[in-house]
Amino acid sequence: MNAAGTCSLSGALSMKVTRRADQVKAWAQEAFWWKVKNRLRMLKRGEFLVPLVAKLSSMLPGVTVMHGTLYGTIVKADGTRIDLGVMGHHLITTAGKNYIASTFNSVAEPENLKYHGFGTGATAAVIGDTALQTELTTQYVSDNVRPTGSQANSSATYTTVATLSPDSGGTIAVTEWGLFSATSAGTLLDRQVFSAVNLVASSDSLQVTYVLTIS
Repeated sequence: MNAAGTCSLSGALSMKVTRRADQVKAWAQEAFWWKVKNRLRMLKRGEFLVPLVAKLSSMLPGVTVMHGTLYGTIVKADGTRIDLGVMGHHLITTAGKNYIASTFNSVAEPENLKYHGFGTGATAAVIGDTALQTELTTQYVSDNVRPTGSQANSSATYTTVATLSPDSGGTIAVTEWGLFSATSAGTLLDRQVFSAVNLVASSDSLQVTYVLTIS
């Protein structure tokens, strides 16, 4: 007995490839709308007036003014950097001012103001703040330990740069930042609240630059 036949397979495979250039463009668009939203928030809070008021006040004889500015950059897994620009102005806390005053007789050390805290609280910053509203915990690379910033000074400014690289928690909406005198607890010098910056754990990072200006 002989058996004969044919067997044929047919089909179609299609894939949609998102080119890197398209992805970078999409990230840039997201950053643009983030800037618009955050600028409107800053305008509502009057934060844009802070540098101007500081500059005008410093022109008065014998008046010294201190204010802070926070800048941000998202760093994607492939190294792409997305500039967020100014994230916030102000807010030197009362506790921070007292801390600085206490450095003159060595009760506190000014060089300790280099620890960057990040959180998800959205309550507006006020001068009486002593902590973040909802600080990250296990999302830090070392659990409950804030990133340590670099330090530099030039022309009456103090600059510290640090990077948050969350290693857990899925997508984290970071909405607040603070500069502290210790890796945990410690004194809060400055707190900023901004529009949500969404970071994918173990993939995205947020690099912040804080500039304290004395004029």
